[in-house]
Amino acid sequence: MYASKPDLTEPVRSCGLDAGTDLEKNVVCLQKLGFTRPCAQIWAYNTRNTRAQCFGICLSLITAPYHEEDGGLNACLLCDEQKSGPVFKTVAGRTRRNTGVPSLHVPAPAEVVRLEHRY
Repeated sequence: MYASKPDLTEPVRSCGLDAGTDLEKNVVCLQKLGFTRPCAQIWAYNTRNTRAQCFGICLSLITAPYHEEDGGLNACLLCDEQKSGPVFKTVAGRTRRNTGVPSLHVPAPAEVVRLEHRY
């Protein structure tokens, strides 16, 4: 998924907004994007937790750029990273920022893990 879609934030956000609090509806939407069911489930749980922890911040930044001028994540993505990231990383193992695959979320060089991708 990370290699095929450089921006997962927008489609995943759309699934979360369309599904509201219906976790299964969110999982189905994420599967339609190409996620396997287990991946869709952790992404749906991540979305639900981020909604609970960061909703006000994220709603106010819904059209904002992903990064601040200094290169840091905007307050919504930072809240997601801090509040939902630890569980997501434990379950999913890989995130867009630690895959080594280019994305619209360009991490600080120290966060980039060089991986050899063999397909």
